Amino acid sequence: MFTPGANSESGGPVQPPQIPEPELKTPRGLVPSSFGSRLHLLVLTILVILGLHAYGIQLGARDFLGDEYITMSVIQLPLAEYMDSHHYNGTITSTFWICNRLSGGELWAYRLPSLVCGSLTLVLMAFICFRYFQQSVALAIPCLALASFSLQNLFFFRFGMPTYALYTFLSVVLLWAALRFGESHKPVVSVVVATAIGVVAPLIYFILLIPFSATAVLIAYHAFVQRRGSRPLLRLRYSLLCAGPLVLGFVSFAVRWL
Repeated sequence: MFTPGANSESGGPVQPPQIPEPELKTPRGLVPSSFGSRLHLLVLTILVILGLHAYGIQLGARDFLGDEYITMSVIQLPLAEYMDSHHYNGTITSTFWICNRLSGGELWAYRLPSLVCGSLTLVLMAFICFRYFQQSVALAIPCLALASFSLQNLFFFRFGMPTYALYTFLSVVLLWAALRFGESHKPVVSVVVATAIGVVAPLIYFILLIPFSATAVLIAYHAFVQRRGSRPLLRLRYSLLCAGPLVLGFVSFAVRWL
């Protein structure tokens, strides 16, 4: 029997028996992580390309909807008169008018802002799926596929009114800000981006209050969790400090509403 500290016949200390390290083998059916990562990126890239192609085809559709026809019917008016002739907010009408003047009245340019917002949305979603959901490929790929080919996005990402596409894009940006805060432990970029969106959101679409509120809650929660081990009051103070600037967004919504 082995006794610690006992000497061998040669007079030296007896070494404890060496336990061999277990050999780690990749279970059958699982791909190596590097190959899986490249495959994940390839699938996401293909989905983005197909989605952008589908949006581009829709850009040249000749059918007009009621709102598009109304805003195009008096597009030749001066900017001030044109903005006064519609009940839409100034962000929408000024975008229509400027794009029309820059493009010479081409239909594709009239719809171009929505296409740009839709394309940025798709690219950012692909980045989020690859950066933050590599361990959940079965969830990430279907989500991006739905974003690429959902009938709603195929419609709004070429619709003459860019408000809807811009709302979708800013919602995804808010999601990225919350995820980045939770991963990096560096609140500045996430808080600045979220606050800026909250301040300008009422000028775009009031429904942005929903994703903005969710982002504020997530940032406060991440900040509270990141100070695990500190005293509760210190954790709460840090959480309020990080989420505090987002109050400007709620103020902006309140002022716009009133």
